[in-house]
Amino acid sequence: MVINIYKKEIFVATKTTASKNAKTGKSKSTKVDKATAKAPTKPKDTTTKTASSKAQSSSSKSTKSNKSEKKGTGRMIAWILGGIAAIAIIVVAIVAIANKLGDSLTVKTGKGDQIETQYTDFNNGGFRLKIPTSFKTLSEDEIKKKYGSSDAPRTVYASQDDKVNIAISPSDSTLSNDQIETYLNTMKSLLGIGGEILDTKYYSQGNHNIGAVQLVTEDDNTKYYNHMVFFSQDNKLVVLTFNCPDADRDEWQPVGDFVMKSLDIKK
Repeated sequence: MVINIYKKEIFVATKTTASKNAKTGKSKSTKVDKATAKAPTKPKDTTTKTASSKAQSSSSKSTKSNKSEKKGTGRMIAWILGGIAAIAIIVVAIVAIANKLGDSLTVKTGKGDQIETQYTDFNNGGFRLKIPTSFKTLSEDEIKKKYGSSDAPRTVYASQDDKVNIAISPSDSTLSNDQIETYLNTMKSLLGIGGEILDTKYYSQGNHNIGAVQLVTEDDNTKYYNHMVFFSQDNKLVVLTFNCPDADRDEWQPVGDFVMKSLDIKK
């Protein structure tokens, strides 16, 4: 028989221990309990590590989220600023276009000289015109001397050399808005007798009918270019006239057209 030495040792050791226990009065089970009794193994605290790991993960996600939000906010601000800049550019463009379309206060003569103007009110604020700032206002005596005492314009502006004139003549003559076209045709016939009609126009501004005549007249062997505009306000005739020597028409006609087109009837 082959004896396993490891089993024998185990057996002998167990037998010896049991014998000793018998002598001392201690039971085998007690010995075994003491031999085998061990302090309970503490489970590994995975909760703390897991919570910590989750906290770190959450913190990492939060940081990434914050960075993403900051980037999003930065992009939004940049977009808003870009939008504001675009709007500013559009506004500037609109203003520039408006100036080109007639809201400008400057006009060039046929020679290229720039004339500055400003809006001036007439007839108790009933209408306004762009008047060259370099023009002077004639006194009542100067107006009578220049036009005569009968039917003289109420207000006259003249260039510094007195060659170019803008006359504003609100009158007491009764004329309704509906009679403007008839008046235009009548004036065209009368003025054509002693002068050369260059152009006539009939148009409206709001509820107001407006007539315009451009012609060349002659006085004391000197020809004059005239641009006349008339309309009705408060059932009274209003006549505007721009004139200059016909020899200077090429230079000053652009200014006359600019002034007459600037007519702005307020009521």
